[in-house]
Amino acid sequence: MRNPYIVGGWVSGAAHYGRRGLISHLLDGPNNALWVVGTRRTGKTSLLRQIEALTLAHPQYVPLFVDMQGISTRAELNQELYYALEEVADRFESHGLDVAALKAEDEIGLLRAVRRQLLAANHVLLLLIDEAEALVSIGQADPLLLQRLRKIFLAGAGLRVIMVSTKILLQLNDPGATWDTSPFLNGFAPRNLTGLDPVASEMLIRQLQSP
Repeated sequence: MRNPYIVGGWVSGAAHYGRRGLISHLLDGPNNALWVVGTRRTGKTSLLRQIEALTLAHPQYVPLFVDMQGISTRAELNQELYYALEEVADRFESHGLDVAALKAEDEIGLLRAVRRQLLAANHVLLLLIDEAEALVSIGQADPLLLQRLRKIFLAGAGLRVIMVSTKILLQLNDPGATWDTSPFLNGFAPRNLTGLDPVASEMLIRQLQSP
């Protein structure tokens, strides 16, 4: 029998098995700021890519996937946010957003502009952040930026944030120990990414979603 497991790359669509309950909660639950915690190779990127695929035709959400792997500075964060938006420009321009006009904006201005435009069109920016551990080094160098990012991530109306990472992200609360406001992760609902349940595991082994 061919090995049904795909290692080293993300999967979505018919190749993605399980996680239906978790995805339903992430999209329909009461929290607009969520942190999915998982160890290496548990499918964190695939989870976000599957959510992106499922919401491409969603009546409310407009997804934006941002891969923060390798980012360590504010300038790189700003650049990656714009590149992520530029790659799917058609997705946002169909809602009246001029993506090219945002190139000169910093990361805060860009996120605010996208959220504001989508909110005016009765849509919600679904911000899918992969490899969120990068925020640790960025926050250590610029704690004020970390506070400003937390403020916009927890903005509520018009924005839902789903971050995935390992437990390393808990280090984000260290700079926040000296803040007058709450630590960064306060306000994010944590969810664990565990192994597939028995039903999903059997479906994967049998490849029941394949043609």
